[in-house]
Amino acid sequence: EEDAYDAIQRWYNYDVPARQEQLPLLIACLRLTQFNVDFLLTHILPLSGCELLTFKALSWIGVPKARPMINMRFTEPRGINATNCGEKTILAVCSELLQYNKT
Repeated sequence: EEDAYDAIQRWYNYDVPARQEQLPLLIACLRLTQFNVDFLLTHILPLSGCELLTFKALSWIGVPKARPMINMRFTEPRGINATNCGEKTILAVCSELLQYNKT
């Protein structure tokens, strides 16, 4: 997940003003619950628009009983699941968010 975060950060830093609005959408695609608390507080929380995402991830990690009430897209580690069945996915970011699945 840190590699995916680094890729998003490099993309964002290339043109901050033009990409500010899309940053929270991409950060939401990370499995934030797989990061440690320190990483969330030092890397994700300071990002504009990512405060609520950080709060949700911290709540998911720190309050397991609250998990059914926390709406997060990705909580399981990357790997084989019912959605991707172990297939590799290439994600390209340009003026739109595109996804290509090699079949």
